[in-house]
Amino acid sequence: MKQEFVDLVDKLVAFRSVASQPSEKRLVLEFAEKWFKENNITTKWFDSKNSPSLLATVKGLEKKTVVLVAHLDVVPAPDKMFITRVEGDKIFGRGVLDNKGCAAILMLVLKRLKKIDQKHPTVKLLLTTDEEEGGFEGVGKIIKMKNILKPDAVFIPDGGGENLIVTKEKGAIHLLADFRGKAAHGSRPWEGVNALDRGWEFLNALKKEINYNEKTIKNKWKSTISLGRVEGGEAINQVPDLAEFGIDIRFTEEVDPVELLKFIKKKIKKIGRIKKIILVDRFQSDEKDKIIMLYQKTVNNYFKGRVNFGFGHGASDARHFNNLGVPVWLHYPKGGEHHGDNEWISIDSVEKMIYALVDFFSNLRKSDF
Repeated sequence: MKQEFVDLVDKLVAFRSVASQPSEKRLVLEFAEKWFKENNITTKWFDSKNSPSLLATVKGLEKKTVVLVAHLDVVPAPDKMFITRVEGDKIFGRGVLDNKGCAAILMLVLKRLKKIDQKHPTVKLLLTTDEEEGGFEGVGKIIKMKNILKPDAVFIPDGGGENLIVTKEKGAIHLLADFRGKAAHGSRPWEGVNALDRGWEFLNALKKEINYNEKTIKNKWKSTISLGRVEGGEAINQVPDLAEFGIDIRFTEEVDPVELLKFIKKKIKKIGRIKKIILVDRFQSDEKDKIIMLYQKTVNNYFKGRVNFGFGHGASDARHFNNLGVPVWLHYPKGGEHHGDNEWISIDSVEKMIYALVDFFSNLRKSDF
């Protein structure tokens, strides 16, 4: 099984399916579609100008449906990262953890479910190509289509860790704003208004509004602010009259996003303009839900140490299922440095997860929901 995974993820990683190359997104899905066909698994294609999706289905006799979600788009990387390499128990490459390796896991799980008795629920795997851009064309659009997914439970291997099941994630606001000032000579700053200073003043007001404290925030379930982009000024000896700030806000249930948006708009209206603002909802599921607890019990039989429940600082496609009232959880194998230059996943951990997932899904019955 390990070699089968290594071979499959190697082929998936080879596609440069980044946001700027929609043709590669299509090609990686076409590869997956061909793979499913070779394994007698039915598929349905969802077209989109830049971000198509593919739904694979293994029908079961139980009148329940579990939806699995993984994404085949990745963030940009040097060319060498689109060629996998194996070092001991680790396989390296762009997307091996986030999220092509996890997509390969689910593909291999479906292959095995197809070969056993069909007493389990119907299992659907949705492969998308826009999660890194917000998931609006993929899960966000498909979830609204009638009689397509119809999930009774949703599993997404796009967060957590070998010993961590994620049942809640922070929401996000991505803000790009211009701040206006008045130009002046650098030797006479009192004659101008520094646009960069206005940006910093806004940033500090924003931190105060959500009670953000950098010194106490490390790895806690608290709202955060990160300044990701600053641009302003034409010359060292000139007071800048325009500055652009890109700000990443992550919020917990302690922050009302509607009220925070009102605060942001009111503050910026007086000193600049909002160029772009994106709101991403929080995600939260009940870790005491019957099926989630059953999942925890199953995976505890395969991984060393107890698999606990926790939270994620980032955002995923899980939030798109918020209004369906069904259990949703995230869990993936041991790995690290996703979006980094040495992204990796443990092959041994992958094998354990495949066995655990086949065990879990094949033994699910209607009474477990």
